[in-house]
Amino acid sequence: MRYYKSVIVSVMILSLTLITYDIEAKTGNDWKKMPKLARDAYIWGFLDTWQNIEEFMVEDKRLQAQNPLMLHYTNILNCIREKASNGQLSAIVEKYIKNNPESLHYNMPNLVLFAIHNTCEPKSR
Repeated sequence: MRYYKSVIVSVMILSLTLITYDIEAKTGNDWKKMPKLARDAYIWGFLDTWQNIEEFMVEDKRLQAQNPLMLHYTNILNCIREKASNGQLSAIVEKYIKNNPESLHYNMPNLVLFAIHNTCEPKSR
């Protein structure tokens, strides 16, 4: 019982911490200015949202036919979903942004997908 109370208190503190920050990240530059916890939450929220979109598309075949690009990104995310923890996903994005500073003006959702794409695609020999 005591454990559950501490978990609840921790979640409440985390929620208050996230509320105090503007976690809107339009570009990589915006994202880099956020605190680490907010950056991680942004990545996890984006990936959770994409997974929900994918599940909706699976049920509605018309959406798949209209949007082949979404299927491409869904395949990219599928390659990493079961292989990486949330912490690893954050590290992948952090590393990509660190190694590609010329891309910081791009939209943050695109940067997340680019980072995962670079991790999942086989390297050319």
